[in-house]
Parts: sequence; C-alpha cells; structure tokens
Amino acid sequence: MGQANTAPRLENGQPALQSCRLPMEDFRKGVSSPVATNRNGVAGYLFTAPAEILYVQFCIPTNWDGENNFDLVIHCVLDADETANDLIDWETSVISIADHENVDTAGVQTPGVNHDIGAVNTIGSFHMVTVVLDYDDATCPINYGDNVSIVLSRTANVGAAGYVAGVIVIDICIGYIMNRLGEPV
Repeated sequence: MGQANTAPRLENGQPALQSCRLPMEDFRKGVSSPVATNRNGVAGYLFTAPAEILYVQFCIPTNWDGENNFDLVIHCVLDADETANDLIDWETSVISIADHENVDTAGVQTPGVNHDIGAVNTIGSFHMVTVVLDYDDATCPINYGDNVSIVLSRTANVGAAGYVAGVIVIDICIGYIMNRLGEPV
C-alpha cells in the first residue's frame, strides 16, 4: 500500500507507450460530411472542404499515467498528386466531459496541426498526422473517467497554395503513456 505508481520503462529508460485504434464505424459525420470512399481497397472518409466534419469520441483509458498528453494520430492518404512540402491541415474542437458535468457548459480546447508532406506527395501516399490533446489545458482538462469528444475538420486553407486539397482519413488512433499498474492512480 502506498507504492508509487510510475510509468513502466523500456530498457532504454523511455516511458512505455500505448496506442489504441478508434473504430471508424463509431465515427459520426457532421451535417456537411466527408464522403465515404476507398483508394485501391483502403476505405476511409474523403475530406475536400473546410466545412466537412467527423465526430470522434473515446473514453479515457484506465491505464493512462494521468500526467501526460494524448496524441490523436490521424492516418490518411492523399487523394491526388500534390506539390512537395504542401501541408495537410486539421482543426479540432475537443471537449472532455466528466461524470455529472454539463456538456453545454464544458470548456473546449482547439488544437490544430499543419503536417508537411515533404517529398511523399503522390496520389495514395500515406501520412500520419499527430494532434496533441493537452491533458492539463486550463479550459478543458482531461481526467480519468472522462469522455473525450472531438470535432475533426480541415481548415479554411483546403486546396489553397501550400495546402493539399483532398485527404482520405483511413484510421484514427490515440497514443499515450501508460501507468505501471493498468489502473487509475
């Protein structure tokens, strides 16, 4: 009893990371929604406009260490050839809701990201884009037992100079540092 709960460490001293896939069949589309599509048999949702919205939700895993951010990792492929070093741009609106908390008055964090595609710019090329969810955000902290709801959309830059036009989301995962015991601390 009273034993310190430190994150497990790998042989090189780095903390143990955990990754969980968020089932695509649980995603909900917004009023203006991305189109269900596939490229060479790889299914996903095609985003080609800023107003297209996908809703993603997950419960905080019980083996999270409670003191590090979450990574929302968006797996996507380009829908067309793009210019080298163009950006894949994502906006998010994140609400973390605790038991008995009112969803209408909960705080919101709005992390976004611009992912440089580098030289991997041909139609069908795969990219993993990471959006950091701040566990101790002042307006929307993330805690054990919370339900996290995310509104995922592209920015107003879709297809503008320096930004890719169409992106197919094929999977979304969360990554986090897990605790030693696999239960809340």
